[in-house]
Amino acid sequence: MRALLTILVVGVALCGCDNTEAPQPYGKPSMPDGKPVERAQVKDPVCGMMIDTDKAKDHTHKDVKYYFCSQQCHDAFEKAPEKYVANPSK
Repeated sequence: MRALLTILVVGVALCGCDNTEAPQPYGKPSMPDGKPVERAQVKDPVCGMMIDTDKAKDHTHKDVKYYFCSQQCHDAFEKAPEKYVANPSK
Protein backbone atom coordinates (compact mmCIF):
# COMPACT_ATOMS: atom_id res chain seq x y z
CA MET A 1 0.00 0.00 0.00
CA ARG A 2 2.81 2.42 0.89
CA ALA A 3 4.60 1.67 -2.41
CA LEU A 4 1.40 2.34 -4.36
CA LEU A 5 0.91 5.65 -2.57
CA THR A 6 4.54 6.64 -3.26
CA ILE A 7 4.16 5.83 -6.96
CA LEU A 8 0.93 7.84 -7.11
CA VAL A 9 2.49 10.89 -5.41
CA VAL A 10 5.56 10.80 -7.66
CA GLY A 11 3.37 10.43 -10.76
CA VAL A 12 1.25 13.43 -9.83
CA ALA A 13 4.36 15.50 -9.05
CA LEU A 14 5.90 14.69 -12.44
CA CYS A 15 2.73 15.24 -14.48
CA GLY A 16 1.07 18.02 -12.54
CA CYS A 17 3.13 20.96 -13.72
CA ASP A 18 4.02 21.74 -17.31
CA ASN A 19 6.04 24.90 -16.49
CA THR A 20 4.81 26.76 -19.57
CA GLU A 21 4.01 30.44 -19.59
CA ALA A 22 0.40 31.48 -20.02
CA PRO A 23 -0.27 33.13 -23.36
CA GLN A 24 -0.77 36.88 -23.43
CA PRO A 25 -4.42 37.85 -23.65
CA TYR A 26 -3.69 40.47 -26.29
CA GLY A 27 -1.71 40.48 -29.48
CA LYS A 28 -1.85 38.20 -32.50
CA PRO A 29 -1.93 34.54 -31.44
CA SER A 30 0.36 32.02 -33.08
CA MET A 31 0.59 28.27 -33.39
CA PRO A 32 3.26 26.30 -31.48
CA ASP A 33 5.40 26.30 -34.64
CA GLY A 34 5.38 30.13 -34.64
CA LYS A 35 3.07 30.56 -37.64
CA PRO A 36 0.37 33.18 -37.06
CA VAL A 37 -3.25 32.18 -36.72
CA GLU A 38 -5.10 33.77 -39.62
CA ARG A 39 -8.39 34.28 -37.78
CA ALA A 40 -8.53 34.36 -34.03
CA GLN A 41 -10.39 36.16 -31.28
CA VAL A 42 -8.70 38.41 -28.75
CA LYS A 43 -9.98 40.64 -25.99
CA ASP A 44 -10.28 44.40 -26.50
CA PRO A 45 -8.26 45.84 -23.56
CA VAL A 46 -10.57 48.86 -23.23
CA CYS A 47 -14.08 47.34 -23.18
CA GLY A 48 -13.28 43.62 -22.77
CA MET A 49 -15.21 42.56 -25.88
CA MET A 50 -13.97 39.51 -27.78
CA ILE A 51 -13.17 40.44 -31.39
CA ASP A 52 -11.76 38.85 -34.55
CA THR A 53 -8.20 39.99 -35.23
CA ASP A 54 -8.82 40.11 -38.96
CA LYS A 55 -11.61 42.71 -38.58
CA ALA A 56 -10.30 44.73 -35.64
CA LYS A 57 -8.42 48.00 -35.45
CA ASP A 58 -4.94 47.61 -33.96
CA HIS A 59 -2.29 49.61 -32.18
CA THR A 60 1.23 48.58 -31.15
CA HIS A 61 2.41 49.64 -27.70
CA LYS A 62 5.83 48.57 -26.38
CA ASP A 63 6.19 45.93 -29.12
CA VAL A 64 2.81 44.30 -28.34
CA LYS A 65 -0.05 44.60 -30.81
CA TYR A 66 -3.44 45.32 -29.25
CA TYR A 67 -6.78 44.98 -31.06
CA PHE A 68 -9.92 47.08 -30.63
CA CYS A 69 -13.59 46.64 -31.48
CA SER A 70 -14.08 50.27 -32.50
CA GLN A 71 -12.31 53.52 -33.24
CA GLN A 72 -13.56 54.82 -29.88
CA CYS A 73 -11.79 52.05 -27.94
CA HIS A 74 -8.68 52.47 -30.11
CA ASP A 75 -8.56 56.22 -29.39
CA ALA A 76 -9.12 55.72 -25.63
CA PHE A 77 -6.21 53.28 -25.50
CA GLU A 78 -3.97 55.52 -27.60
CA LYS A 79 -4.56 58.47 -25.22
CA ALA A 80 -3.74 56.52 -22.03
CA PRO A 81 -2.31 53.03 -22.70
CA GLU A 82 -0.96 52.68 -19.16
CA LYS A 83 -4.57 52.68 -17.94
CA TYR A 84 -5.32 49.50 -19.93
CA VAL A 85 -2.02 47.59 -19.92
CA ALA A 86 -1.44 45.36 -16.91
CA ASN A 87 1.41 46.50 -14.69
CA PRO A 88 3.59 43.41 -14.04
CA SER A 89 5.21 44.98 -10.97
CA LYS A 90 1.90 44.93 -9.06
